[in-house]
Amino acid sequence: MLYRPVTFDAHQDTPTEHDTAQDTMQDTMQDTMQDNTHVTTHVERLILIFSDEQSREELQNALHLKNIDNFRKNYIKEALQLQVIEMTIPSKPNSKHQKYRLTTKGKALQQQLMKREASGK
Repeated sequence: MLYRPVTFDAHQDTPTEHDTAQDTMQDTMQDTMQDNTHVTTHVERLILIFSDEQSREELQNALHLKNIDNFRKNYIKEALQLQVIEMTIPSKPNSKHQKYRLTTKGKALQQQLMKREASGK
């Protein structure tokens, strides 16, 4: 894979018109791969079981975890801080209707983790 650095305009924090969609995707994947050094095994497990929007209870049950506090602290809170998941109702974090979904960064991480699992590493 060839890497061409993205050119940024001095006055903007966005890629210039010379960048292609592939360049932008490569940058996202490289950023995600660099960020993965901080991803815990708890967050990796959470990301791997995600599909669409899911409640805390659905996610916790899918991981066969019993302790709510542990799950919130080590899985949900950590994944939110890493910005790999987001709340569906961010204005009401304690809503009983709250669900979570993968962010673009989370989807890229999920693909990377699935490839790693498929290759047996």
